[in-house]
Amino acid sequence: MPFAIMLVAQLATLQDRYVALLDQMEIRNTDPNRGSGGGVVFVGYASWGWKPNPDLVNDRTRLLADLDEWISLFRLIHRGSLPETAKRIEVVESLLRRWLAQEGGDHSVPSRIEKAIAEVTTAFDELRALIAQVAVGAGGYVVVPDTNALLREPDVASYRTSLGTDEYCVVMVPPVLAKLDEQKDRGRTEDVRKAAATAVRRLKGLRDRGDARHGVRVQGRTTLRFEHRDVRPPEILDWLDATVPDDRLLAAALDLQGRYPMASVVLVTSDLKLQTKATVAALPFLDL
Repeated sequence: MPFAIMLVAQLATLQDRYVALLDQMEIRNTDPNRGSGGGVVFVGYASWGWKPNPDLVNDRTRLLADLDEWISLFRLIHRGSLPETAKRIEVVESLLRRWLAQEGGDHSVPSRIEKAIAEVTTAFDELRALIAQVAVGAGGYVVVPDTNALLREPDVASYRTSLGTDEYCVVMVPPVLAKLDEQKDRGRTEDVRKAAATAVRRLKGLRDRGDARHGVRVQGRTTLRFEHRDVRPPEILDWLDATVPDDRLLAAALDLQGRYPMASVVLVTSDLKLQTKATVAALPFLDL
């Protein structure tokens, strides 16, 4: 499934949960001047606020955590956005988070639940519009193999058997290329060094077929290109660590996913730990 379509589907689920939660909430008047006949006037206080409901605390907490997780993925497609787009995102995120956190003094709380539901619906519609704004370009599969996958199977055209199609683009990202060179020269065994040397020779042979920055044909409809961009993992997802090789690879794959939201980026790896992290990051993986 294309990344942008997945985001829209997840957003619909979050919206349903949010509206269902609002239906169980109550709004109360918190204006300290209400009914006051004295000469003292309180300034700066919110007129309306959320009525405390201990039974909804867990639901609010889970929804806020899931919303934050979704937003971290959504922001991948808006990295480097224009200031006006960044402002739109900030306004929507702030509203949805505030109404779940329910801290005091929030002047945005309306007088009735019906108005709150209408505002939340508008906020979710805005997020959908922001996805549609960048949901353009080519679809298909973008395949990112890890180093071990290339050591075991340097023929990237063979991935078609597991993918079920030969129409995909294999992208070699900097962390994998660096690791291959390292394994070629300093691999822990002779077999590893030979396998790395074989993979490097094959990749160089493909690179020489044309401009590998834009893609060269491997076989049939399978293409390959080399990615030159290095990314800082914490800028992609805040829980990624720049000192961890797997996190650098995952960050590179997620950067591609954010740049090509209508494509399905697939990580090729048999590493259980990397597969687990990919699952958390909503990145599909292929185990050859």
